[in-house]
Amino acid sequence: MWPTPRSAFQHSVFQDEILLYGGYSKVVSSATNSSEKGIVHSDMWSLDPRTWEWSKVMFCSAYF
Repeated sequence: MWPTPRSAFQHSVFQDEILLYGGYSKVVSSATNSSEKGIVHSDMWSLDPRTWEWSKVMFCSAYF
């Protein structure tokens, strides 16, 4: 499992992991009219550069 292709994402390095957050992609909504729909992503993924394996990061938010 890995993240969908996207642009305008944020990335960072934390310890031995590369983190990818959010981004934007376009999807063709139907084959007949070829209209595109933009998708804004809010997911986070982690890439282990030693094994090249992706993992979806699950996190919870806390309100203080």
